[in-house]
Amino acid sequence: MEKKGRSFTKIKKSMPAKEFKSFCIEIAEKYANSNEEFARSYFMKEYDISASCFYKILETAIVCNWVSDETVRKMEAKALKNQKAHAVEAGLTTRKHYAEMRQKRQDYILSFYTEKEIENLAVNFAYSPVSKKEFAEAEEISVGMLDKLLKKAIVELIVDDVIFNTIRQRSIDNTPQNQQEKVKDFFIKLAKERYSKISELLSE
Repeated sequence: MEKKGRSFTKIKKSMPAKEFKSFCIEIAEKYANSNEEFARSYFMKEYDISASCFYKILETAIVCNWVSDETVRKMEAKALKNQKAHAVEAGLTTRKHYAEMRQKRQDYILSFYTEKEIENLAVNFAYSPVSKKEFAEAEEISVGMLDKLLKKAIVELIVDDVIFNTIRQRSIDNTPQNQQEKVKDFFIKLAKERYSKISELLSE
């Protein structure tokens, strides 16, 4: 029978914020970079934490953007291996859970950007000669996070029509020809959301 161990709340209250962050990062990175046998029970014993505390620590490290995207990828891959060893369908639950945590992570990161920062990023991206991936790496964000920021800039009217159309054309030009229709459809959808926002503002 697994020892109960310390709760997440108890640990958080017992440490200064900086120490607690380091504690969560340490466990998340060790979990991500260790072999399959170093799973929940090992960390519960090693750090004197409960099962729910272990999972909450991993979730906090992911959502609060304390670990890299690569670490999150490794964590998910390890969780999938461990879950599939116990149940065939368990991988579906793990994928769904990590997708939800990644969404929360993006929302958390997004909350720290001011409108001016989003505008500057969108303008710089519109006229940047490098690929989307290279641009995201230079900004130290994932491509998914970049997409989310650009969408916010467009839909919430943070950038003008010139920048919107420049981003649109750049995106089409950098997409393989057999996939360009999908990109065009996506920007048509964004345009509808953008002009819906304009209509709302005009009707106020």
